[in-house]
Amino acid sequence: MKKRLVTALVAIVMAVVLTACGGKSNSVVGTWVVKEYNLDGETVSKSKIQDYLGEMAAQNNDYELVFTASGNLVITSPNFATGGTNEDEAAYTVQEGNIEVYDPDDPTDFELIEYDGEHILIDMGGYTIIMEKE
Repeated sequence: MKKRLVTALVAIVMAVVLTACGGKSNSVVGTWVVKEYNLDGETVSKSKIQDYLGEMAAQNNDYELVFTASGNLVITSPNFATGGTNEDEAAYTVQEGNIEVYDPDDPTDFELIEYDGEHILIDMGGYTIIMEKE
């Protein structure tokens, strides 16, 4: 009887652990927006980035990433020429410490984006966009 109880408890604990681990990989699902920037180790708010890097960099505040549970991604990005936004679609997978974003028609065309479970970090060559889920 005691052995069966221990076996049942172990099975329950394993089920909870596996469910928790499985949920982690889908925690990216949802809408992500720009929260702040990292500029040479200094955190800069969305409202202040223009003071540091100019109006063009401030347009990055328009970035939005929408991840679906089915592995699709909608990317809203600034259109620097018009001042508006562009919308593109891609596919993604979550890997250890990264999100692999790729063209569903050509999986060899991909980009790795840093992901720590709470933030998406996009290197813009000189500064980093820090995104959080809405």
